[in-house]
Amino acid sequence: MVYTNDRQTIVYTNDRPTMVYTNDRQTMVYINDRQTIVYTNDRQTMVYTNDRQTIVYTNDRQTIVYTNDRQTKVYTNDRQTKVYTNDRQTMVYTNDRQTIVYTNDRQTMVYTNDRQTIVCTNDRQAMVYTNDRQTIVYTNDRQTKVYTNDRQTKVYTNDRQTIVYTNDRPTMVYTNDRQTIVYTNDRPTMVYTNDRQTMVYINDRQTIVYTNDRQTIVYTNDRQTMVYTNDRQTMVYTNDRQTMVYTNDRQTAYVELL
Repeated sequence: MVYTNDRQTIVYTNDRPTMVYTNDRQTMVYINDRQTIVYTNDRQTMVYTNDRQTIVYTNDRQTIVYTNDRQTKVYTNDRQTKVYTNDRQTMVYTNDRQTIVYTNDRQTMVYTNDRQTIVCTNDRQAMVYTNDRQTIVYTNDRQTKVYTNDRQTKVYTNDRQTIVYTNDRPTMVYTNDRQTIVYTNDRPTMVYTNDRQTMVYINDRQTIVYTNDRQTIVYTNDRQTMVYTNDRQTMVYTNDRQTMVYTNDRQTAYVELL
């Protein structure tokens, strides 16, 4: 034993320091030349087991816990901030709210202000929420649904845009990457079949009809104006009267309006 100023400062066993005191407080304890417990101001600051840091305290709060030299838990202000499993970050907390959750090094859930913001499954984004509204839903890394202000804005099927809504009205509808129907103000504006424009509507009137990329019928004000066959103009109407008839690019008949 060694004393300084009537205080026990260092205790040796078999020429190894076993205990150290400062001002009658136990400051360090050694076992087998390993530091096991460290005290500061009568607070336990560090605890070691088998030369691995197991628990670290700051101001009587558990700050870090280690297992086998891996950081397992981290606390801030008595709140669990990070949890590690097998050197992977498993959970992260901020202000007692779960902010990030990982599974097998994949981000599984993210929370903001106790709202579920992102949910991932197998490294794929599955759902995204904004202000408790479902904004985007993914399935197998494909965007499946998008919502704005609790209205369905877009729906996708197999990475193809199937339905688009604006103000709760269908604006566009697609089938198999082909535009099938386009709506404006809840009126059908264009219809496509197999990537060919089949019908065009203006003001709820059928204006143009196509077949096999050829213009077949054109309407103006619900009147038939022109009819084509095989890219040749076959009939022309004026004011619902037949004005000209063509065959093989030759003018065959001309009808004067009476």
